Amino acid sequence: MKSIFPWLLLTVAAHANNIQVTLKVVDEKGTPIPAARTTIQCRALSSEDPNEFTGETNRDGNFIKKVESWSGLYLEAKKEGYYTARLYDQPDETDVTQEIILPRQINPRSLFVKFYNANPDRGLQIPKIDEWFKYDLKVGDWVAPQGKGTVADLRMKISFPSNPNEMQLELTAVDANGGFVTPARLLKYSELKMPHAAPASGYVKTLTLTTSEDPMDTALFIRSRVQTDAKGKIVSANYGKIQGPVLINRRGTIAFTHYFNPNANDPNLEFDPSQNLLDDPSNPPLLAP
Repeated sequence: MKSIFPWLLLTVAAHANNIQVTLKVVDEKGTPIPAARTTIQCRALSSEDPNEFTGETNRDGNFIKKVESWSGLYLEAKKEGYYTARLYDQPDETDVTQEIILPRQINPRSLFVKFYNANPDRGLQIPKIDEWFKYDLKVGDWVAPQGKGTVADLRMKISFPSNPNEMQLELTAVDANGGFVTPARLLKYSELKMPHAAPASGYVKTLTLTTSEDPMDTALFIRSRVQTDAKGKIVSANYGKIQGPVLINRRGTIAFTHYFNPNANDPNLEFDPSQNLLDDPSNPPLLAP
């Protein structure tokens, strides 16, 4: 197998680490997953090519291997019916024990998904700095007259705070009972980074993201298009998510990916990448679930 790592040629002496790597593969509930296919890739002093060790987890979900490494580890775990995990550049100074969560594939479905590139010319361009604009998650554009959107799911504003080296993106809900909530867990190494479905509670009306934050850590569930009865009880709502990385450019563009479920009262946001309802040639052929 070709190396996963962008290995660098070093001209100085290096010291190999002889370590034991223990991978424990479990599902979201912590139940061990037996017969998961695992890979440990590392580079040894004796070869310019990385050594690779593969095998299956035992009935306790464990795969254990002694390896020689001098430049970090690549770890992978996968099994049919689960989302694959890939961990890059893992430390190898001492013995490694790594728990890896593989979320189950439950009900992948078609969603409206829009991808904005990190290239400033291909990101979402805000019409004007320091002003609020409404955005339509289903259409993937600003609400008219700034774009082709028809229903507002949220409002956005880019501004420069007091720190000249930092920018911020402010988000606010359009509906009184709409808003944003961060996921209970974020698996940055997994194909499915966020939980399968949006939660029922915990939403806040406003949120601020800054350029000082790790863009990979940004993950938000969104509740919008909220309708209530005479007593203020929610009777209908739509759900979406924003998944990192989220990058804010000083030219007033945003790079991110957003998802929208068009079915009211359906919080499922487990996306089938082959079923994007948003027909947009700028989107890559395969997006994350």
